[in-house]
Amino acid sequence: MFDAGEDLQELMNLCRADVTSKNPRKVCQIMSNFNHVEKKISEVGEKDFLAKWRPPISGQDIMEALGLGEGKVVGMIKKRMENAVIDGIIPYDRNAALEYIKQLYRELTNEIKPTGEQ
Repeated sequence: MFDAGEDLQELMNLCRADVTSKNPRKVCQIMSNFNHVEKKISEVGEKDFLAKWRPPISGQDIMEALGLGEGKVVGMIKKRMENAVIDGIIPYDRNAALEYIKQLYRELTNEIKPTGEQ
């Protein structure tokens, strides 16, 4: 899969086209096997993409941008920012991520202020 790289789909198409049997049962079995292999390729590709994925900003960036120290709040903000990127709410962009976490932090701090404070 990795050796074929961008040519993988064309290689799979060539393999399918190379099935020349006149036995319909054999052709059906081979095509079923190709479908299974393509499904596995897709699953491995998705897992590999997610394993290599890195957010546009780090926890350190969050602490510096918000003036926070290490803690649960930083982790929560980071997770929400990562989900926002993955879900397409914000683009995979450093500045967009920084703006998102700043807005999120403002919302969080407004929610936890004692009644009567503004």
